[in-house]
Amino acid sequence: MKLEGQHHFMAARADVWEMLNDPDMLARAIPGCKRLVPVGEDQYEMAIELGVAAIKGTYHGQTEILDKRTLDSYTLHIAAEGPTGTVDATAHIRLEDTGDGTLAVYSGEAQIGGLVAGVGQRILSGVAKMVVGQFFKTMGQLLKEAV
Repeated sequence: MKLEGQHHFMAARADVWEMLNDPDMLARAIPGCKRLVPVGEDQYEMAIELGVAAIKGTYHGQTEILDKRTLDSYTLHIAAEGPTGTVDATAHIRLEDTGDGTLAVYSGEAQIGGLVAGVGQRILSGVAKMVVGQFFKTMGQLLKEAV
């Protein structure tokens, strides 16, 4: 499944970059995140509670930030599994200055396996878009509070 989109932040690029690299802020912004613990430089163990239709579960795994270009972009890789399936996702996030803030442009791909994959591509795609939208909306609220 492919995902792409963008989100406009009413904040300077440096502030957006800092928030996107702060594990505490990421944990607060990721929907369903129960734990995000640093285990190395740009590496984290995580637990996320998510549900798709009637299939709900807690997924445990690792997150890693790769190909980091300060104030410009990075690639986020997530690999997690739970009782209802597996997720292996990679997302590239790039920041651009705008006249009134910062534009975050993202593109990525996720592979879903197990019972959760049986609910269908259309439902999974909609849920993934909703989760990404909630993440960026929450991150925008956290930025407003911090700045």
